[in-house]
Amino acid sequence: MLDSVRTRLTLWYVGVLALVLLGFSLGVYALLARNLHQRLEAGLRGTTEAIAAMIERERAEGESAAEAAKSAIEELHYPQQGLAVYDGRRQLLVAKPAGSGVEAPSPPENLTPSSQITYQTIPATQKNDEDGIRVAWQRVSLTAARNEYWIVVAQPLVAVGDHGAAAV
Repeated sequence: MLDSVRTRLTLWYVGVLALVLLGFSLGVYALLARNLHQRLEAGLRGTTEAIAAMIERERAEGESAAEAAKSAIEELHYPQQGLAVYDGRRQLLVAKPAGSGVEAPSPPENLTPSSQITYQTIPATQKNDEDGIRVAWQRVSLTAARNEYWIVVAQPLVAVGDHGAAAV
C-alpha cells in the first residue's frame, strides 16, 4: 500500500501540514496566555495604584493610617480581587476578600522592601482558588505622613484560564 509514490507523497504532505498546524496552534496559545497574564498584572497594578492614591489622599485630609486604609478599601469595588493593606511592620490594617472568598495574603518576610510591585503566583490551597492566585505586593511610602504601607491585591487565576498555576 505504501509502495506508490502518490501515497507516500500524500502522507508526507499530511504530516507536514499537521506539524505546521500544531506549531501555529501552540504559538497562538502562548501569545494568548502571555496577553492574559499581562492584562491580569495590569489590573493588579491599577488596583494597587488606586489604593495607594486613595490612602495618600485620606492621609492628607488628616485621617489615621487605619482609617485611611479602611476608607480606601471600602470605596473600591473589585469583586474578583482580594484586597488588603498592612502597615510597615506587616500588621494587617484592613482586608476585603474577593467575591469568591480569596483573601490577599500578608507580604512574606523575605520580600525585599521596594516601591516596585512584586508579583507571585501562589498554588491552589483552597477549593475556591483551585487554579491558584496571582498576588501583587507593593510597599508604599508616604513622605508627607512618614508612613509605610504594604498593599496586597490577589486574584484567582481561574479568571485568566490558567490551569496548573505555573509561575509566569
